[in-house]
Amino acid sequence: EYFEKSLAMEEKIGDSTAIKQAVNNLGAIYDYLKNYPKAIELYQKAFDLNSIQNDKREMATNLHNIAVAFLNAEEYHNRSLDIREEIGDINGIALAYFNYGELLRKNDRLHEAKAYYENGLQIAEENELLKVKQQIYAAFSAMYEQQNNFELANEYLYKFIAVKDSILNRENSEILAEVETKYQTEKKEKDLLESRAI
Repeated sequence: EYFEKSLAMEEKIGDSTAIKQAVNNLGAIYDYLKNYPKAIELYQKAFDLNSIQNDKREMATNLHNIAVAFLNAEEYHNRSLDIREEIGDINGIALAYFNYGELLRKNDRLHEAKAYYENGLQIAEENELLKVKQQIYAAFSAMYEQQNNFELANEYLYKFIAVKDSILNRENSEILAEVETKYQTEKKEKDLLESRAI
């Protein structure tokens, strides 16, 4: 109800960016509520609005959302991938393969899901997309658990943990480097002020 009121206000104001976001968010709410026809209608409206402004990143996102809402809409998934490839959105491509694989896995289409995970994982590995790799390893683990293949489920769980640790170590290293730089800068400024005071 509040999102619909927000959309009405944005339309009255004429803020096209806010309108596109509100329409897409409203679609996501209907998607969550499993009102797929309404979700698809809103995602399509958001796609049309983004097409007018030639916002290809958002167009790809809208098409992906439509694919998820359709549950079996490989055409929309492929169109989303085409646009992501056109704009060079490597992270988006890897995530699109992962997300569609998840959709297939949740619908017990495990063999097909595996192929999508593999495509996403290959892109993630080639481009060092650690967070995407982490998600795909978790998905592989869940898929193998669904198949009662606990040995492979554990293998991918360990891979997930290793990547998670790598991400954490990288983030901690970046934080330490930032703190060290800040400390050195402040020290130099202090030394400079002291030398001027003398």
